[in-house]
Amino acid sequence: WSAGGGQQRDIGRIGCCSNQELNEKPVISNYDWLGIAATWRIRPVRVTLQSKESLLALLRKAKNLKNSIFSTVYLERVLSPEDREERRQMLSTLTSLRRKNTGRRYFIRRGVIDWEEITTCPGAAC
Repeated sequence: WSAGGGQQRDIGRIGCCSNQELNEKPVISNYDWLGIAATWRIRPVRVTLQSKESLLALLRKAKNLKNSIFSTVYLERVLSPEDREERRQMLSTLTSLRRKNTGRRYFIRRGVIDWEEITTCPGAAC
């Protein structure tokens, strides 16, 4: 988004992106620029939304930005230190399971480690 300009203009741009491409109208409660200001690079923006439902709806539709004028905009959830530690432990467990059990494919779905059997049949006919 923009590294310069007034607060109202910047909030307008964030809202415009979510309105045009994602068909969402989140209520922005706060935002701030991250990093040190420099004219030669784009600074990320941390946006705080008023409701968790708005955040989840935007994250679900974020893939729609790829083929738009906002293709360089990247949306991600900012995790708290506790959430980051929980995620780190889950990834460690996932890696361990993958090493021990090569006959299963392990993945994270909705915050839980899940698995499925790996089929050795070539093609769909087994």
